[in-house]
Amino acid sequence: MENAQQALWFAVLCAQTLLLLRIALLRSSSYKWFAIFLGLSVAGSLILMRTKFATDRYAWTWIVVELAPLVPLYSAALEVFDGLTAQVPTMRDAAGLVRHSRVILAGLLCFSLLGAIALSADARSPAGWTGLGFWLRFTVLLKRIVMSSLALYLILTLRYFLTFGVTIKPNLRRHMLCFTASATVNAAHLFVWNLLGTNRYRPMLNVSLLSLAFGCYCAWILAFTRKGEQVEYAAAAPVDNQLQAIREHNAVMGWLAEIRRR
Repeated sequence: MENAQQALWFAVLCAQTLLLLRIALLRSSSYKWFAIFLGLSVAGSLILMRTKFATDRYAWTWIVVELAPLVPLYSAALEVFDGLTAQVPTMRDAAGLVRHSRVILAGLLCFSLLGAIALSADARSPAGWTGLGFWLRFTVLLKRIVMSSLALYLILTLRYFLTFGVTIKPNLRRHMLCFTASATVNAAHLFVWNLLGTNRYRPMLNVSLLSLAFGCYCAWILAFTRKGEQVEYAAAAPVDNQLQAIREHNAVMGWLAEIRRR
């Protein structure tokens, strides 16, 4: 099982590298933060491979490698939301909606940090908040909360924009689907991993996660094409669908305005 984990880890690393190169060849600024996330992930994996396993240095390196990509990951989600907003002509107050979305994501990240700190603190530990045990618990909990909230945000964003009868740029649509699938897989893995709570099942869970992650990255590589950066306009959606989309959009903006007034 250990050999399978190492082989899949290397396969995921290769897939991430190929995806990063694929995005670079597109020469598009629409996926800047996602490319930064990939770059940090690849660099972190390479550093871990050169660090001696089962040592304190490896544990601290793993913590840094896991925490570093979280902010670019949130920024990549907002980047997708911004790109989708630009594709919907009926959203006249798009700038305001993107601004609200940025506030929501920042709030989710702060909530994740506070929740992870509160759940990781152990008053009985003599090392307190500086010990390795605290930071390991903090990293695992923070990543679990972040991936769960990010998966929920992406699913709701996908559901929201599917109500609009417009054609979305193919690369952006596929990127959104792969992003949502990847975040959901990671969130589900961390939930099950924490639920079982024993070392007996964790190697099998890690192999399952790496296999699914490899599949997601392969799908991402195939999803990005040069032609996919061009919008292919199709026939207009029925008027009833457009009116319904406009009403839902106005309802969301009204709800956000109500929150701001409070």
